[in-house]
Amino acid sequence: MSAWSRLQLAVKQFRMRWSSPRTYFWGGSPDRLTIDYARTVGDGRGASVVQACVLWLARTFPEAPIQVSRRKRDGTLEPIQGHPLTALIAKPNDYYSGVLLWMATLADWMVTGNAYWAIVRAGAANVRELWWLPSAQVKPVGSDDGRTFLTHYEYNVGAEVVRIDVDDVVHFRYGLDPSDPRRGLSPLASLIREIYTDEEAAAYTATLLKNVGVPGVVFSPGVEIPKEKAQELKEFLANRFTGPHRGEPFVATGPTKIDRLSFNPTEMDLKALRRIPEERVSAIFGIPAIVVGLGSGLERSTFANFAEARQAAYESNVIPTQRLFAAELQTQLLPFVGDGENQVVGFDLSDVRVLQPDMDLMFKRLDLAVQGGWMLVNEARSEIGLDPLPDGDVLYVKSTNVPTPPTELVPPEPEPAPVEEPTPLRALPPPKARQRKARGRSSTAGVNRLKARYLAPFSREIHALLVSEQEVALRRFGAGAKEVTRLGGEDELVWRQLFEKWYGRVLRGVGVLVEDDLGAAIDLSQEQLRVYLADAGANVQGITETTRAAVRSALLEGQAANEGVEGIARRIRESAAFGQPRARVIARTELAFAANLSTVDSYRASGLVSHVDVLDGDQDEPCASANGSRWTLEQAREHPIAHPQCVRAFSPVVEVPAAEGAA
Repeated sequence: MSAWSRLQLAVKQFRMRWSSPRTYFWGGSPDRLTIDYARTVGDGRGASVVQACVLWLARTFPEAPIQVSRRKRDGTLEPIQGHPLTALIAKPNDYYSGVLLWMATLADWMVTGNAYWAIVRAGAANVRELWWLPSAQVKPVGSDDGRTFLTHYEYNVGAEVVRIDVDDVVHFRYGLDPSDPRRGLSPLASLIREIYTDEEAAAYTATLLKNVGVPGVVFSPGVEIPKEKAQELKEFLANRFTGPHRGEPFVATGPTKIDRLSFNPTEMDLKALRRIPEERVSAIFGIPAIVVGLGSGLERSTFANFAEARQAAYESNVIPTQRLFAAELQTQLLPFVGDGENQVVGFDLSDVRVLQPDMDLMFKRLDLAVQGGWMLVNEARSEIGLDPLPDGDVLYVKSTNVPTPPTELVPPEPEPAPVEEPTPLRALPPPKARQRKARGRSSTAGVNRLKARYLAPFSREIHALLVSEQEVALRRFGAGAKEVTRLGGEDELVWRQLFEKWYGRVLRGVGVLVEDDLGAAIDLSQEQLRVYLADAGANVQGITETTRAAVRSALLEGQAANEGVEGIARRIRESAAFGQPRARVIARTELAFAANLSTVDSYRASGLVSHVDVLDGDQDEPCASANGSRWTLEQAREHPIAHPQCVRAFSPVVEVPAAEGAA
């Protein structure tokens, strides 16, 4: 019979055998001054305070199933459905389920610091079964000369010792034992005295309840009697009036005095003594005492803090434990049933009940965010899995909230030279027109908020597109390409589609703001929409050409330095042309361009605005000279921004009919 056959037979016929018998104090009366606490307590499984924590984790841990994911080129993980590793752990063998495998493994790991799985193969590489091996019967072995850290494992089955290769064992360790780094360190090693104290208290309480725990009575017969008679009388009283015979009547036949010696219930209370072991054991395992039902936690428990304690236990114990086990499965088991380089082992926490958000609190938070005016309706709907609304990409800001535009937060500059206008507007607009002009500032502030809100998501999509172009360039150079004419088959088309999507969102948002500000309906014609969206692709060619130039530069520099394909690829990976900072610059620039075009087109469609006041910064001469100017709508549309990341904005000047002014 082969070694593997003997191992399988031994596992299936296994009966629990501990490496050394456990001797508890209540089985004898050892000397308290020379007591061996470790030998008395054993491995701690017999202590209820330990078992409460062990069983809680053993029941809770399998709630999150194993999940194997594929690492994508952009660094994100994509779950793999039906991976062989998940199927193997779900049904490790024909005799017990994956849940039982985890429960046995965790009980061993928490108590001894070690847990073992034996890998049974059908051939050299095909893993067929997994078996739990009791840690007390497994020993990791290194070479005799100390040069090889680990050569094999020894599995002690009765009188036989089975040798198991290192590749055929999955060894989970709780850290490393300093006395033998091949083993894990038991977390209970520092709690031996606390566990012993708790067990002593339990035994003492049991003894008190059985026979009061001290001499119950002092019997004085009234006359002197021999020692033999005294012993007979003691045995008679013990047999007659203790244990199940407590409380039976006694009739004396001569002068007799009986004195009662005992503790009252308050003096017998050991609750405070037992709290210390409970607190320290739960602290070592990272499980709040309230969660496992220990008295030290129940004294201060309520339904509210119990829910928080369960979540804390999951975050401080279960999730870190899952991370440790996933790391060992990644290195010791995944290479035999998957791709150890490009696949990642983890645990799926999406359906864990205790980690699910409180729906009532989430709805209140989203409702507050929408009503507060800093979250779009569609963004709130997406948080709870609802489809977007056609008009949901708007912010609902209270009419009483009129934020100050960014341009008004800077110290005032000297008044610019007056701009000569061919047809000056009315010097003093009537009250209604003045109110419209003042409100025009609020629409400008709203546009700024809209751009700020869209900046992060737009940047992410641009960066994803840049990363995909980087991958195309890397693949082409890897295939021996010498130059770059196009990064992708339809790179400019993809950019246009992305820009058109975001230009459309900006147009809808700006249109709502202008409608609310001017009190006029905005209805752009199909021709106006076509012209507006055509502008979305105005900068695409420049963006793609800049990216191609960066790749060409990396190629020329790499060739000049006599670098091969790997060196050139490294230059491409490190190029700023594909980084997040550039994506943010592009997004900020395009949002400014789109927002100003949308503003001008919306002003024209309203029929109320003939000119705009230019609100600009003073970073450079074009911006400084334009700041404070009054332009026609044609001028504003011709110069929506002056440079990348321009902060230019337009405030409407409402043309009021003469009849209205006369009123």
